Amino acid sequence: MRQLVQIVFSQFLVAGLLLSPVAADSLLIENVTLIDGTGAGPLPGASVLIENDRIALVSPGEISRPTDATVIDGEGKYLLPGLIDTHIHLAGGTILGRVMNNRDAAIKALHTFLYSGVTTVMDHGNDPDFIFPLRADEQAGRIISPRILGVGWALHFPRNRGSNEGPKIIGSSAEVAPKLDAALAYGPDLIKLVIDPDSLRSEALIPIFPQLLTEVMHYANQRGYGVTTHIHGREEFQTVIDAGTNNLAHAPLRNLLDEEALKSVTVRRVPISTTAVVFSNISRIADDASWFNTPLFKATLDDATFKFQTVDERERYRKSGMPEQFKPLIPNILENLRRLHEAGALLALGSDRTYGPMTLQELELYVAAGLPLLDIITIATRNAAIYIGKGDDLGTVTRGKLADLILLRENPLDDVANFATVETVIKGGQRIDLSALDLPVND
Repeated sequence: MRQLVQIVFSQFLVAGLLLSPVAADSLLIENVTLIDGTGAGPLPGASVLIENDRIALVSPGEISRPTDATVIDGEGKYLLPGLIDTHIHLAGGTILGRVMNNRDAAIKALHTFLYSGVTTVMDHGNDPDFIFPLRADEQAGRIISPRILGVGWALHFPRNRGSNEGPKIIGSSAEVAPKLDAALAYGPDLIKLVIDPDSLRSEALIPIFPQLLTEVMHYANQRGYGVTTHIHGREEFQTVIDAGTNNLAHAPLRNLLDEEALKSVTVRRVPISTTAVVFSNISRIADDASWFNTPLFKATLDDATFKFQTVDERERYRKSGMPEQFKPLIPNILENLRRLHEAGALLALGSDRTYGPMTLQELELYVAAGLPLLDIITIATRNAAIYIGKGDDLGTVTRGKLADLILLRENPLDDVANFATVETVIKGGQRIDLSALDLPVND
């Protein structure tokens, strides 16, 4: 029935289109299998017309080619909304508390996302004087990049793990306004709060701060800003849901979610950035770095970056003890993803990583958690757009939305590996020249 309504609606749009002038700057993708991100099944033989930066028409069949339109033959290919990674930490900015401010490294990293079919990223913690100028450059078209959103510095509470930077710590009601105002002055796309109790200290964090937590969220929301909250455990999960967080920066992994927690997050429709791959990668790289030896990693990471990831980072993780800490928790996060999905929670693609191929690894973990591939596409597109507050403009192949699209050579509903078969990336109605990206594949 839904497809019948779509067909009738689309045919009506075709009739309307042919009676109206067509923009000269138009792009037509025809005879393609469309997977539109709404959860609807694949639609073979579809056509999508783009005018300027927006989708002008979605049709289940052929349409008359507008004069002067550029045509892409989609026969045998699959058209999806561009993927959205709701949680990255862009390379070149802040590493282990040190501000690097390496713009060239950041742009190379952004190109790895485009090459991997990711057309929008949200940075979850970088020097605001680094990330927001990059955002401005992307919006002005001065750099080739996915759409960039960011939170700037993450804000902490006392006794958080690693909360040793005073300007970012909110320890009393009196500090809420000045510290939030300082963060909001940059115009972040979200405010990020970190709640990660330091288990090495005797004093518990969560029972002390629920009121303060609510004050922070209320202050931000009253000024039109959403709040995403970093949590890892069941107790923090329920606390921030009850306090009214708008988003969650992670799916819990320290313990399994019970029915009460699942109901809370589902009923309140709180979007959750999944971030399973960051913990998986840290835990497995200590034993084996061979998972970097894929065509996509080799195409996008230069020799220095490849060495840093497979040697330097590996050694740092091994010395830190994090692999042993995270390895037993991976089953928890996969089970929580399965439970959340089955409960109807709003999961959104997020890797918590620095390079585009790692975003696609997050999709592989969804399969390991038992999520259907069609639902995975919705998580990576529509739900992710909702998480970043852009659901009206991005995330589905729908008339009127921004034309951020990817064309795959192979069917992503057959195998999650087929997400790596990106042939064409379109952002804002313009085809990205993948051969011009600053990547090893183009050397």
